Amino acid sequence: MFDTAPARPIIALTLAVAGKRRIDDDKLGPLNEKLALIFRSVAVCLASLKESPTDSDPLTLRFAHRQPPRLTLVTGLADGADCIASRTFNNTMTEFADAGSSQVDSVLGAVLPCNTADFIANSSITDKADFEVAAESCAFIVELDGRMPPSPGTPGDNEPHQHTVDRFDRTQAFTSQSETLLRQADVLVAIDDPREAGRPGGTRQTIRAALELGMPVIMLQLGRDGVAVMRSRADLDEPVLLPDAAARNALWELVAEMVGATTSAHDVDYVRDLLREFYADEIPNGGIITRTWVTFEKIFKRGRPPSSQAAAVAYESYRRRASALSNHYASLHRGSFLLGYILAIFAVILAVGALLFLVFDPATEANEGVNSIVLLFITMIKLFLQSVPYYTYPFKRTEKSYPIASRTIGICRNA
Repeated sequence: MFDTAPARPIIALTLAVAGKRRIDDDKLGPLNEKLALIFRSVAVCLASLKESPTDSDPLTLRFAHRQPPRLTLVTGLADGADCIASRTFNNTMTEFADAGSSQVDSVLGAVLPCNTADFIANSSITDKADFEVAAESCAFIVELDGRMPPSPGTPGDNEPHQHTVDRFDRTQAFTSQSETLLRQADVLVAIDDPREAGRPGGTRQTIRAALELGMPVIMLQLGRDGVAVMRSRADLDEPVLLPDAAARNALWELVAEMVGATTSAHDVDYVRDLLREFYADEIPNGGIITRTWVTFEKIFKRGRPPSSQAAAVAYESYRRRASALSNHYASLHRGSFLLGYILAIFAVILAVGALLFLVFDPATEANEGVNSIVLLFITMIKLFLQSVPYYTYPFKRTEKSYPIASRTIGICRNA
């Protein structure tokens, strides 16, 4: 049972931006400073995580450390917060690269609710030149299939129905854009104005949706100093705005948590063994236990269940390795039970044979010694057969011997 080991991925983190379209000029300076603080802190943390202490560290085993980490920012390319965040991200990452102390690849992307032409024409973009500059700096732009009619404004007497349809379509388009942004990201950076009420598909709804998905949110509030790092819905009700020093520490902890650098002392050995096994050159060999089950399947021609839809090319090697390990431990589990049943049948046959031996060959003075030796021999074989399943059953061994099976038996998850 051999399989090509999947390549270790790079350390990567994706941020999404949601924010207000209209931001007063007096709030632009503080907003740029806080966004630069966020992007710089995250980049520094990613760069520092690349330097792992030992080859046996779980973080080193999980990622390819010869390649630089990647920080991606995904926006909606709307006026206001999106364009401001895009410019600040590019400027901050350029300054970080020019410093030369560490290397982090930066990628800017966008998700639009409809095709680019309709978005520019009907989404209230006031500065098309600024939009084009931001779009040109994007490495990718995802265009959704939403309908973006012109803003319906006030309903007229003759077309109330069309007004309702247009407003509904625009709301659905922006809601789909918000949901796709969250699906693309690991952390949401939200720029909110606490003085304004939320609207459908707006910043406040995006924040709630992110927290419901279990996605952390880094929030900036216009007109207030500090950065809030939120992990639950309760944090949104009473956000704690941290000063710069505390915000840097909170962001470092968040990034380390998101990439899996923080592993509890209790799970370090388990994670280390699991990663070594997952990225090993070969799948473990189950020996006679696995061969027993494979032979059983061949005899009864048990068909394999149809495979699910193929994964994306980038994830296919991880999926194959996960499937191979799952099949390996499933064969160990089933083969051990099958081997136990087979040996139990032989043990019963020996027990019946011993009884028949006593019935048809009763002990006499002439053969009493021979009968005792035969019965003792049968008893020893029977005890041996009954003990073999216990010592060959793989999941009775230590977690160190079978780290995946002993902790994840019964849990199957595609990569």
